[in-house]
Amino acid sequence: MFSRKTTLGLLLAFVVPSLLLVSLQEDFTDRTAPNDEILPGYFAGDDLRDILGTAPVSIVQARCLVRGVLTLCTWVGGSHLEAHNRAVQFASVWGALCLIYAAGARVLSPAKACAAVLLAAGFVPWGFLSISYSVSWPYDLPSLFFAALGMWAILSRRFVGFALSLVLGTLNKETIVFLLPAYLLAEWPALPWKTLLVRGLILAVLFVAAYELPRMILQGHGSPVVTVSASDYDTPRWRTNVQSLLFKNRGTAFENVYWALSLHLLPLVGWRALPRSLRAIYLAAPALLVPIFLYGNIHELRLYNELIPLGALATVLVVSRKLDASAAVVSEPTVP
Repeated sequence: MFSRKTTLGLLLAFVVPSLLLVSLQEDFTDRTAPNDEILPGYFAGDDLRDILGTAPVSIVQARCLVRGVLTLCTWVGGSHLEAHNRAVQFASVWGALCLIYAAGARVLSPAKACAAVLLAAGFVPWGFLSISYSVSWPYDLPSLFFAALGMWAILSRRFVGFALSLVLGTLNKETIVFLLPAYLLAEWPALPWKTLLVRGLILAVLFVAAYELPRMILQGHGSPVVTVSASDYDTPRWRTNVQSLLFKNRGTAFENVYWALSLHLLPLVGWRALPRSLRAIYLAAPALLVPIFLYGNIHELRLYNELIPLGALATVLVVSRKLDASAAVVSEPTVP
């Protein structure tokens, strides 16, 4: 195991990839028209119809956590919106990488946990590069952080930490709710069923409260209490997504959902090598993927940010255990 001083050095080393990812995000999103209007429009709560298409504006407006943080930053530090957003994005990425390392260190050696961090960092940019329309909303990278926080809490069996990730993550982007069934699956049957039931009810109430409170506030402006969009310009999203699956829409291999999901190929092949907690998160993944298929655009790779911490850690874990098993077989003495 690494010493505490070495671990601190590693966490500081994660500053470099975090700065790089935030810089890339700025170059490909905040400085590319018309997407350069995303940040000021999101902060002001404007109708960004040119970017949203036919999706209800309330979907973006209800994802209010980062807007609240940016508002607080402008009160304290003046009206330097881009600088404040840069700090929020950096903190989100750095925090996510640190949490992936912390979660990985529970099931891997520190060196292999670092490999999971690097793999996660390598998959993040596909969500905002030009192949994904150079779009990145201010809540996209924070969603990576809350997913990593939830994964760490599940592996650590920390109920309060998981509840915090669920509430704040929902205020950021409601898709984090897929981790709720993951938590329950991971804790069953270790916890007594009554305890599990009570915790499940508490988490469900917390999610509904965090989801509905912003929408109830916005309802005075005509917003719905449930914000989803099943069609885009009168075309059902599922139909467009089927075309994407058949390479008839954004058809190259690196512009498709298959590339985003390739991170999870090895974990699914090496399913038995995964600990129960990670398998629980994978079993809950349809709670994220099915709504994306019905209400999102599956070729927007940023939508899979919540799965990157899981895929990176699980991939390194499977490869590591397969290599260790192969090494053990090779090292066994032969019988004369």
